[in-house]
Amino acid sequence: MPFDASRKTFDNLRSSPSNYTTWKLNVEAVAKTYKVWRMIQGRVLEPDFLDPNAPTKSEQVEHDEWEDLRDEAAGMLWLCIEPDQQEHVKSVRNNPEMMWDKLAELHRAQSAAPRFSTLINLLNVTREPDKPLMTFLTRITSLGGEWRELLPPTLSLNQLCEELQCIAAIQQHGKAHARRCPPILLHRGQPPNDERRYCGICHEGIVFVEHLIHPLTCLSFLDSRGLIDRQMPVLRS
Repeated sequence: MPFDASRKTFDNLRSSPSNYTTWKLNVEAVAKTYKVWRMIQGRVLEPDFLDPNAPTKSEQVEHDEWEDLRDEAAGMLWLCIEPDQQEHVKSVRNNPEMMWDKLAELHRAQSAAPRFSTLINLLNVTREPDKPLMTFLTRITSLGGEWRELLPPTLSLNQLCEELQCIAAIQQHGKAHARRCPPILLHRGQPPNDERRYCGICHEGIVFVEHLIHPLTCLSFLDSRGLIDRQMPVLRS
């Protein structure tokens, strides 16, 4: 079946895939429909030539068909993502397997920010009185799945406990000090793929890959010395 990028079912996937779990399943379905999913998974091996310097006609035809399938898979993936996503896979845009892995890396996050945000959303889910119980449970299941997808395979139980402590601290910080002290993280307008952040308290550069402990420690230091004015929206000088 020839690939038609104008199909409505395909166009619907062009929004930025911040919800990686749903995006991945949708793109997998499209790839299977167009028979390129095994190529994306790396399960279609490149044909060998008995003599690379003198391939037979049938070997050349087989290899050309493999290249065409690889190009179709790579092109489909490229069109399934927005320009800001394309920047991350531009260097591997001819290899669909590497593109898929790169996108998984990007959205599963080497940064803790997306999983922090998803976990906060999960913990803040409430059931509205007029909504069915199943709607509430479905929302929890969906957010729980998104959070699991964002957990890196190397995350230890101790690191997970540490992150949960950070989540609790962030939530309480927001409630207790809303508009009364600086944000705990500053971005300073870095490029989208730059994970560096700056502590909103001491402005020291930090890597936001695993911890928010640094700015929370700074906040605790200020609070212990009465430097956070709980009545005024500024820090005491």
